[in-house]
Amino acid sequence: MCVYYSRLTPSYSPDYFYQHMDEVAVEMGANLSALGSSREWCTVHPSQGIGYARSTEQELSFIQSVGRSTGILLDPVYSGKAMYYFSKMLDENRVNGQILPGQRVLFVHTGGVLGIYDKIPQLSNIVPNEDVQPFDLSYVT
Repeated sequence: MCVYYSRLTPSYSPDYFYQHMDEVAVEMGANLSALGSSREWCTVHPSQGIGYARSTEQELSFIQSVGRSTGILLDPVYSGKAMYYFSKMLDENRVNGQILPGQRVLFVHTGGVLGIYDKIPQLSNIVPNEDVQPFDLSYVT
């Protein structure tokens, strides 16, 4: 199962992403005659929140929970929103039987962690102050 999450707009429709994935696959040496088009092995789902670089409290709580429980930092602009909606999709598909117990699902986190620093004021409402520690680089010369 391949699921691609993105902010869909008229400029970035599912057709745009399928075409882009096919082009990238060919550039990487994939034989689409054998593999089939990305439409056959990938599903594009929207993961747009309330807007670019704007996060809901639920999204930020989810990002904070993932960080605490796994040590994986997700940014609130791209990968955090994508993982939030991916997680919701997984829950829905477990309920309706499309994802079976024991089936493996992969989420590719491509970076963007630095975007989390812009959300410190919003995160301070979610993360207790005693849990927030500044990163001390004073020992680095």
